[in-house]
Amino acid sequence: MNRIPVSQRPDLEKAALEHGFEFQGDDGIPYWDETAYYRFTLRQIEEDIEAPADEIESMCFEVLDRSLSDETIMKRLKIPEPYWD
Repeated sequence: MNRIPVSQRPDLEKAALEHGFEFQGDDGIPYWDETAYYRFTLRQIEEDIEAPADEIESMCFEVLDRSLSDETIMKRLKIPEPYWD
């Protein structure tokens, strides 16, 4: 994996707002950081990233399934009650 530094788009905040993304971050810490990207080899993707990513996705679906029958999970995730259905 290589971290590649780049310049942030000068109009990033404007572009985000145009796409309906209004949250910009808290306490002066930006939510979205475009000052670098990461480059992976195909081997790293296939051997180091894909399986853990699949596992995380499965865990997310498991939480979703459990939350549909357990309101305490919805509360712990701070999902507002009007969105429970």
